Amino acid sequence: MRTVDGRGFEESAAVRVDLSSGNPLECEAICYELQNCRRQRVVRRLVYDSRKEAESFAQTFKKRSQHQSPPHLAKKLESRKVLVLVNPFSGQKNALSLWKKFGDPVLKDAGIEFDLVLTEYAGHATELLRELDIDRYESVLVNGGDGLVAEVLSGLLRREDKKRALNLPILHLPGGTSNALAAAVCFACNEPFTARDYFIRECTLFACRPRYMPLCLYKVDTEHDGVRDMFLSATWGLVADIDLASERFRWAGMIRLHMEATLRIMRLPSTSTYRAKISYVPVNNKQISQNTLVVGDKYTSGTEHPETAYEEWKGKVYPLSEAVDEKWTTIEGEWVMVNVTTCSHLGSDLPYLPTTKLSETIMYLTLIDWKTIKNRLEVALLFSTMNDRKHLAYPCFQVIPVRAVRVVPDKRNAHKGMCAIDGEAFEPGSSFQVYPSGDKATLFVVLLKEVTEAIGIEVASTCGLIIMRAWDSTMCINTPGPNKCDGAGAVMPQIKKQWVRGNYSREATQEPPWYVNILVQMNCYVMLFGAMFASWLQSMGIIHGKAKKDDPRLKNFAPLDNHFEAIYTNYIYRMSTDVVNRPICGVPGSIVRLKDRYTDDYGWTQK
Repeated sequence: MRTVDGRGFEESAAVRVDLSSGNPLECEAICYELQNCRRQRVVRRLVYDSRKEAESFAQTFKKRSQHQSPPHLAKKLESRKVLVLVNPFSGQKNALSLWKKFGDPVLKDAGIEFDLVLTEYAGHATELLRELDIDRYESVLVNGGDGLVAEVLSGLLRREDKKRALNLPILHLPGGTSNALAAAVCFACNEPFTARDYFIRECTLFACRPRYMPLCLYKVDTEHDGVRDMFLSATWGLVADIDLASERFRWAGMIRLHMEATLRIMRLPSTSTYRAKISYVPVNNKQISQNTLVVGDKYTSGTEHPETAYEEWKGKVYPLSEAVDEKWTTIEGEWVMVNVTTCSHLGSDLPYLPTTKLSETIMYLTLIDWKTIKNRLEVALLFSTMNDRKHLAYPCFQVIPVRAVRVVPDKRNAHKGMCAIDGEAFEPGSSFQVYPSGDKATLFVVLLKEVTEAIGIEVASTCGLIIMRAWDSTMCINTPGPNKCDGAGAVMPQIKKQWVRGNYSREATQEPPWYVNILVQMNCYVMLFGAMFASWLQSMGIIHGKAKKDDPRLKNFAPLDNHFEAIYTNYIYRMSTDVVNRPICGVPGSIVRLKDRYTDDYGWTQK
């Protein structure tokens, strides 16, 4: 078999056989190839050398294309059909147009029917899912933000047939601002996605040949808002302040979070200084603690067996009005933020805790204590490095695996601090506790262990959706990418490494957003203009050089021939050597020591 354009089949991500031409040795291939971390639709023509090869090819893909029956149905539907929910007000209010551009064509290529429903108000999705006839659909595609996913889960949890309804598969399409669940699923399945852009096409491909995994759900007891459901996070402090207060900048899209974070951090420590008492049930497992960068020996010396550590916790949960027992650990302090997280991402561009797993019943308590912070610049640097996962190396960022958490803010706090559950606000400064509910929803995933083979030809490099129409049959295959060959012709998926102390693995770098490029260029021009202006003022005698005139080191010192080089050396480089030329004094590792330096002769020497 070969392609008409001469390119190898290993470059194809999708195949669709069409015999309308009457030639059984030719077919048309619709490919979703991976190009620059994006799936692109490409149409190719394949030519077989013989009828036998064509039949062998069709039989191979027919066998591979069998998708699992949805767990909530006793048998497969006669024709595949899904429900698509779109929140037209999500993000920058363009979720519907994004669906028509990226999601709709994929389902049509796969031959999957769908009913499109637009949500009209808050809680509309909850009402729809409570009354939905789940026997008509094999899954629900949720196109919106994490709030729409929360509404869908809330509707399933309030059905009379809750246990069966939770088996209805849910696929999150990133049409909102944060899109944390969609990013966590793609990250777990090693599906490349653009962190600062929409990746609806990549997520829609999951529905073509689905596999399923459980999503653990949690309960949150609040002081004033009753019991709430949670699947992503419960936050109090700086992260919640940024998330909720940034709603005023919703017109800016994902940049709104960066804008609000800058404004909040500039006002530290006058804001985000919250005193509270925190109680939790720790997971005393050494392996889990090491993989999550837990601070403190008392958290890494546990004796829980690794297998039982991930089992569902069945401890006693006390009402907020009652004190906890001795199995809970209690700490007090002044905190910048307190977060309870269950997913790897807090947003598509925020890989908050990369080692977390969607199916585990362990939560992760993350804290920043004011006692461990040098200055607000350290907080700014920590937040600015989250997209590269470098924030995990900061000693002030503490991560504790827990079974249950209780947070009791001090009523005397000058600022109560905003609180959020899955990005939705509840009463600021109120007490709350989080614990497993015992319920599990169902998500779409792609199994990395699957190996794709086609008559001895490597289907590698950029595998994605595979669709084939031949001999009155329609088949779909969905395989992860990128892949590599094991030398024997089979495709071996490339497994993403987990981040642990001393071992940092990064995805392929991405181009920075346009506004970052503009700001960097503007800063360079401002700095250069300031240096040239200072040089002109000195040449006019308005200001005088800061170096001593009688300094013996200046005698017989040859001036720089290049005027620009002299400006850069005297007014930019030399004035910043105490910051940019700090020697490393510690041993290699995730945390190193830098020597503090100072100068008393305006940058000529350092001490």
